[in-house]
Amino acid sequence: MATLHLHGLFRPSATGQSSDESWIFEPDGRRPGMILVRTRASFRDEAVFEIGATHKGGLLRVTDGGAYVLSSDFWKGRAEFQTLSGEPLIQFRTHGALRLSADVQVLAKARQMPELSWLAMLGWYLIVGYL
Repeated sequence: MATLHLHGLFRPSATGQSSDESWIFEPDGRRPGMILVRTRASFRDEAVFEIGATHKGGLLRVTDGGAYVLSSDFWKGRAEFQTLSGEPLIQFRTHGALRLSADVQVLAKARQMPELSWLAMLGWYLIVGYL
């Protein structure tokens, strides 16, 4: 589906490549706790992810007005993008203490989403670098 390359150790950034587009995932230098999702070709912001302060995961706001929740449980090795009403879209189950691999399940509703490729990459980026 896509390839993701992480850059840096603490507060990493990443570049991702899907069959149709290249993406940049990076911390917002002006707003702590925010991650920007940008197209690499135009450097246009596609979404902003706000890391949750009181719970694991956070909230993703897409520039077209959509929003999704990332729910995660570090100790169980699980993370999941959901609709605001709690419907699962993409599920991640990590393996091992270092989380070097994961099973990713794309549920039916997510398969129709135009942002599927970068959403899957963002999930992995957040799991490895932030959650």
